[in-house]
Amino acid sequence: MSTSASSSYISKKLLRPKDEAIPVLNAGITTSKGIWEEVRHKHDKVPWQKLIWFPLHTPKFSVIIWLAILIDSQLGKTPSYGYCVFCNDALETRNHLFADCTVVTSLWNDILNLSNLSVPQMSWEIKLAWATSTWKGKSLLTSIMKIA
Repeated sequence: MSTSASSSYISKKLLRPKDEAIPVLNAGITTSKGIWEEVRHKHDKVPWQKLIWFPLHTPKFSVIIWLAILIDSQLGKTPSYGYCVFCNDALETRNHLFADCTVVTSLWNDILNLSNLSVPQMSWEIKLAWATSTWKGKSLLTSIMKIA
């Protein structure tokens, strides 16, 4: 089947995947794993992926709840649009949140101190490169550093 300008919205939506399905069917792939491998978009692994996904990683919903609690506790400060909800001193960017914000830096230092870890002040890019090259392996200490 094909669609035309007069085809309904639903018909167009139902027939759109056929362009991806026809090559898979023509290749003779019959397993769901084979179909998935054929249609998914493959990307190179990022160097920091093992910092996030490791055997003892914290479930992502716990991190979301933790962040929601922190943000909720700061909502009374009514930050300007685009400004950090924690300090309201700078634009909220990845670099600011993970390296420059005084409130978040203090929080990270407290977490690291509880784990008997110490990390010098550095930019986000340097911190990420340092953690990626330092926190390797599956030892208990490495897992604690990643969790912290």
